[in-house]
Amino acid sequence: MIAEFLTLVVVNTYSWMGGQGVCAYDFALHESDEELTNLELTLAPQFDPTATASGKRELDELVLKVDSIGGARFNWGKTASADTDCNVEGFTVVDARALKNGKPVDLMSTIEIETYKPTPIRVGGP
Repeated sequence: MIAEFLTLVVVNTYSWMGGQGVCAYDFALHESDEELTNLELTLAPQFDPTATASGKRELDELVLKVDSIGGARFNWGKTASADTDCNVEGFTVVDARALKNGKPVDLMSTIEIETYKPTPIRVGGP
């Protein structure tokens, strides 16, 4: 089975403003089965072109790249970051490719998307 457990976790709560309406977004990737190399995930930002923070009416696709993931336990999880407009409403994975044993693999049908929702943390009292 190829990349049966490849999971892209979108961590929208861990973003920071880089200035001029551009924010950095963090993504966590997890693969615990096959070792994949040269992983590339292409994401299309979802946004309202009339309400971008940067003033741009078109946003480029983002490409997340990971050299190696999966196989040995220490290699199961990786992170990647990408910069785009701060008013992005979400992302769509439009392409996902990697190499397995040196051969190209299309991962579009094997990706599971999970959107991370943080547990609330409070200071003092109930």
